[in-house]
Amino acid sequence: MVSKAPPSWFKALSDLGLEMASQPNRMVGERFPVVVLSVPTGQFATWAISNGALSSIPKIVQPESFPSRCVAWDNSLEQVGEVTVEKVLEDGRLVPKIGGVKYLHGIASVRLPDNAPEDFGQGRVLTKKERDRLNSQLKSLGLATKTKPWFMGWAEQCLSPIVIIGRGQEYILNQLHQLHRSEFARDWLNPLSIILTSVESGKITDADQILRVPISVLSPEASRDNEWIQQISPRLVIYTRWSYFEERPPGAFTGVPTIVISNRRVESSIDCAAATNHIKVNPAEWLTTANQLPRGILIRYLEPPVVSSEVYDPNDDWGEEF
Repeated sequence: MVSKAPPSWFKALSDLGLEMASQPNRMVGERFPVVVLSVPTGQFATWAISNGALSSIPKIVQPESFPSRCVAWDNSLEQVGEVTVEKVLEDGRLVPKIGGVKYLHGIASVRLPDNAPEDFGQGRVLTKKERDRLNSQLKSLGLATKTKPWFMGWAEQCLSPIVIIGRGQEYILNQLHQLHRSEFARDWLNPLSIILTSVESGKITDADQILRVPISVLSPEASRDNEWIQQISPRLVIYTRWSYFEERPPGAFTGVPTIVISNRRVESSIDCAAATNHIKVNPAEWLTTANQLPRGILIRYLEPPVVSSEVYDPNDDWGEEF
């Protein structure tokens, strides 16, 4: 019988994704972790990393002032979308209120950037069939209960997404579909990852639908040309090439743990090796997966400063090769 266990490289990249996504997002004045991952081929690397990252706890930054323009579960539409979150007094304590619904046990929400488009989050993401499926599947994993309905867990995953930056979104999605269809490779994915990546709405590649799905696959242009998207704080950002990371706006997703895939079959990997060859800063002690990578997979660890709009100091030392 052929083993369906994931190969060592897939498991190692999943572990790396989990470890990186579990790191807190950093603030201005701090430094944030960037792992440059050198691989012999980029095929399936993005989804191996995402597989682990989706198992991490979502990082939700709740709004601090009310009423606030936010993204949260909209009970009237049965979708994650733009809402106005208020705080009202209930039995002597403040609880969030969205529309006419008070959430006595709280509900996840994140504030939309001020320059987000007025028509943010239009259209349907989940069909009724998908809502029913998510309810059943999340219950089977113990992630949906009487006090925490399925849509709360789903919303948390959407509000702290994994963002993938790369051209050829169709090619990237085809790799995911291959993993789902394969009798053996499907078992490489953990159950939660299978559930969260099975939504068939097509919103995953639509930049305007970020924060409404657990994973967004965006082109470099979409992340560059939409300043409001750059201000969002995902759980993890994955660049599928070094050149996409190098050409990003300085403040884009700054502070968010980041993995840059350097495919040695692609010419930009040479530029990546040259650009990171000077790294001097010691690697983070928490990055234990760095010592468990199989032969042929190498990483360099960078620590760029978190900025708002300024350009990074080219003389800054960012990290060290393992």
